[in-house]
Amino acid sequence: MSTATKTFEYSVRDRKGKLVNGKLDAPTEAALAQKLRGMGYAPISIREANAGMNREISLPFGGGVGLKDLAVMSRQFATMINSGLSLLRALAILSEQTENAKLAKTLGEVRGSVEAGQSLSTAMAHHPEVFPPLLVNMTRAGEVGGFLDSVLLQIAANYEAEVKLRSKIKSAMTYPTVVFAIAVIAVIGMLLFIVPIFAKMFKDLGGELPAPTKVLVFMSSALRVSAPVILVCGIIWAVVWSRIKDQERVRRVVDPMKLRVPVFGPLFQKVAISRFTRNLGTMLQSGVPILQSLEIVGDTSGNIVIRDASKAIEE
Repeated sequence: MSTATKTFEYSVRDRKGKLVNGKLDAPTEAALAQKLRGMGYAPISIREANAGMNREISLPFGGGVGLKDLAVMSRQFATMINSGLSLLRALAILSEQTENAKLAKTLGEVRGSVEAGQSLSTAMAHHPEVFPPLLVNMTRAGEVGGFLDSVLLQIAANYEAEVKLRSKIKSAMTYPTVVFAIAVIAVIGMLLFIVPIFAKMFKDLGGELPAPTKVLVFMSSALRVSAPVILVCGIIWAVVWSRIKDQERVRRVVDPMKLRVPVFGPLFQKVAISRFTRNLGTMLQSGVPILQSLEIVGDTSGNIVIRDASKAIEE
């Protein structure tokens, strides 16, 4: 039976006495302290990280590797590089202790490519389903500039900020979504089960029904007949939409509409701009050229309108 692990934030001193902060997964604080001592650190403080991070969902394009996995990996990587471990040794440790099976396997493959003579960023670029362009290009800038550990910390901070942003979006949309779903279920239930009872009562009593009541009775009868068809069509549409939603021609129609939707439109706009500006600032701070940064961060905004605007600025 496997032991459940938690994410802890820690502060330690390295062999040179420099203060190092980071995050690691471990069953208990004592186990983490022992692991840190084995890595040559002197633990100062260890505390459990924000539990909200543990609920992070996986990236839809990440092949099972979530933002939290990338953030934790980047912090651990930076800590080991900063402490003087070689790149190959750090990659070996990461591939052994990373809990995400997909990420662990990929890190092992990256280590093999680095051992064969490739640069870290080039080896990562061979796995776009795991390492997004943002991470690859920032890593390349860190390699060229000689500050890879600082860049990895910036990557971790960037992904942690994205985790918090997604959490806020989910919190903002949960209440109206639940209210809307309950309202739809209530209306469908009323049309399917309650209206037919009253329709039979009105029919037995005789007399002419008002026009609004006739419309309601007609909608109830139509829904009872077409409910199976609507259900099947809904399932088919969900499957088809999941396959075409990321296509260029579909996004060019849907993304502009998302920005004009009442209530939610301003939220979508703020989220896209927030991602764009945060990622652009992070890449520029890491030394990535501005034109290359604009080309990359346009895609990370999540909206094709922002992407096209960034390309226009680039040109």
